[in-house]
Amino acid sequence: ADMDGSGGDNAADIFIGRIPIRQSSEISEYTDKAILYESGEINGPWRNRAVFVADDEYAGNMGFEGFYHVQSCDEMYRYYTPPSMEVDHLYLIEITPLEMRGIEGKERLIGLLNRGAAVMTGFMHGNPRQLTHEVIFLAPLDFNKVDNGKKNPFIMIGSCKVASFDRVEITKCIAEDWAVRSGAGIGVLASATLSSPNPNEYYFKSIFQDCIMTHELHPLGEAVRHGKNNRYYLLLGDPGVPFRIPKPDMTISCGDTMQTASSFTASGSGAQGNTIAIRTFGVKKTATYTSPHGSSTTYLMPPYLLFNGSSRSEGGDFTSTFFLPSLIDTGNNATIIAYDPTGFPGRTGARYDLVITRNPHPPQDTMGPHIKVQVNGIEVEAETTEVTGSFELRGILSDPHGINLTSSLPGGESGISLIIGGSDIRDLTKYFEYYTGTDTIGSFTYPVELSGGGYIQIDVKAFDNLGRSSVWSKTFHVTAEEELAIQDFLPYPNPLRDEGGVSFTFIINKEARVSLKIFTIAGRLIWKSGSLWMPAGENRIYWNGRDGDGDLPSNGLYFVKILAKAGRESDEAVEKLLIAR
Repeated sequence: ADMDGSGGDNAADIFIGRIPIRQSSEISEYTDKAILYESGEINGPWRNRAVFVADDEYAGNMGFEGFYHVQSCDEMYRYYTPPSMEVDHLYLIEITPLEMRGIEGKERLIGLLNRGAAVMTGFMHGNPRQLTHEVIFLAPLDFNKVDNGKKNPFIMIGSCKVASFDRVEITKCIAEDWAVRSGAGIGVLASATLSSPNPNEYYFKSIFQDCIMTHELHPLGEAVRHGKNNRYYLLLGDPGVPFRIPKPDMTISCGDTMQTASSFTASGSGAQGNTIAIRTFGVKKTATYTSPHGSSTTYLMPPYLLFNGSSRSEGGDFTSTFFLPSLIDTGNNATIIAYDPTGFPGRTGARYDLVITRNPHPPQDTMGPHIKVQVNGIEVEAETTEVTGSFELRGILSDPHGINLTSSLPGGESGISLIIGGSDIRDLTKYFEYYTGTDTIGSFTYPVELSGGGYIQIDVKAFDNLGRSSVWSKTFHVTAEEELAIQDFLPYPNPLRDEGGVSFTFIINKEARVSLKIFTIAGRLIWKSGSLWMPAGENRIYWNGRDGDGDLPSNGLYFVKILAKAGRESDEAVEKLLIAR
């Protein structure tokens, strides 16, 4: 906002953002994630990841309209994204048959949101409650499916009306919810009314060029002014939150050529932390899509992940050795990216000019990976295992030649797959990570949700880097499960008449993570318990009667909110507490 009217200096006097709070509990939810985002406590490779999302060639009842959404993403990826950044994408044109674009597109979009990223950019048709005519996201039905553990991206949506915050007669628009929800974005840039494809692309390119390509620090409110060409675009979120892509300050030293079916060693220097994440990606290839109408478009595909591990650092130096798969494309521009989580937002080092050649004499192997599977932390050994409809599946995979992490093996299979009931196949390659200092053993963790009851077969299939596979297969008996619920939430004593504390008792019907927060009637948070793991049954959380600064709160009425979370389930309750000392 140009507050003094000078205008000619091309500089804002104050940066503006809108934090779309509709109830007092959301104040602490947003504040907590903003503080955590800036602290660097949850740093990881997600801080160096860009995600692009593109609508397909159709516009609902309007029919075929061309490929400008994909072409906008492709331009930004090719020419406006630093080569040291990891890139992932969702282009609806890649999903076949056409009838599956809504179902599979929704699953992929939510998966990308839940992996976390530094920045997510989308070009698509939309409205306050819906993204794309295939409905890859629908408010409010899909809101609770988004939870990235506060790995919050800055989200830019090139679409119409996704940020229509003034429609108070309906539920929150998509941009409002993603801006406030703790497990969604750190800020959302979107239009409150109509917008156009070409200006959207120009606007977002300007932000990438001035704020992302430079690796410089910008408050979100300052970042969104670059190239702004539509007065109806607004920032939902705190304009003062700092935004920056990690600087490539570390050095990677290695040979220029890697061979398939062979080990490769890379060393690095300039690290400040103790553990450095190492990720290796294959060569970049173009793909051509031809629509049923006969029109086609060519775009750059993000490379496949080949290795996802970590290395110990000593005196700032680190070394990583990994084995390359045999069945991968050869060519130029393969990449090694190192990420150091020290400080905000961490730092990187990269080699993005490597060549992959074919090994003419690959080693021989007859055995696939060894697979061990746990459910909720307990190893599955019996032929039939009882589970509820929601559980955590952990797979521990090992092989002397490593695990194949590519997502497109010959025959269309992924390096690691979860197969439910013989037909529901899920790609688990991006969930796998090697243990620190090794390229032969690692694990994945994946949340499974099964509807209904009865018996169902679950398989885990994994390939090693020489193309040999193994299958782990068991029968699961899915039992009916009550939804997570909090009962009999009571503070005692109430009123609190002395300088003692208060015990909050409650019953939960299943084990869950529980947090408790105390607010003034104006919505100001004075105390929080943190997230505590509680067993099913009767539980108790004690508060010593003092606020977060150690002071006695003033007499008056307070609201106490309890929240329980188990997987994607949650329940909450609110009680009044009177302090009358």
